[in-house]
Amino acid sequence: VYIAGHTRSIDYPTTPNAYDKTQNGGTWDIFVSKLDINLSTLLASTYIGGIADEDYGAVALDSDGNVYIAGITTSSNYPTTPGAYDTTYNAAEDIFVSKLDGNLSLLLASTFIGGAQTDVGYSIAVDNTGSVYIAGGTQSSSYPTTESAYDRTHNDGSDGVVSKFDSNLSMLLASTFIGGSLSEDFYSLIIGSTSDVFLT
Repeated sequence: VYIAGHTRSIDYPTTPNAYDKTQNGGTWDIFVSKLDINLSTLLASTYIGGIADEDYGAVALDSDGNVYIAGITTSSNYPTTPGAYDTTYNAAEDIFVSKLDGNLSLLLASTFIGGAQTDVGYSIAVDNTGSVYIAGGTQSSSYPTTESAYDRTHNDGSDGVVSKFDSNLSMLLASTFIGGSLSEDFYSLIIGSTSDVFLT
């Protein structure tokens, strides 16, 4: 069982081979933890974060047992990896997407995605080809979209966004706004059996 969220605790339990055993700064860090099926043994557990705040924390697994997390960061030094889609913090709140091995000891890939204003990530899923989908919301008219996307224009307020990456988080394969004249955010995302994307 894998769980992810955010913690203010400097003594949140980590394991000896964790990617990051120390709370990084700010008020909140992301945690990711792995327990056995009886919830009796903590098999792996790590922090991940930067000098400011990270929030939320959604988790998904791929078919190889790698662990993907998404959420919100205000840290300019949130850890990214060489070759990632976006290694530079954009502004305000950015969405982060990170990939760890199943033992939570190695950061395999990690990227920002966002625009000039507030961007939030609330949900993540991996399809049967290994593509990674995130959903959330944005106030940024400059949030990245892709050619042939459903809607490439920010509508108003906060728009819902859904974005698709390759498994290495190095390529943005698809990305779109969805919204109306006020505010929208997507809190849940699942991938159907034919790779259709369902959002609420």
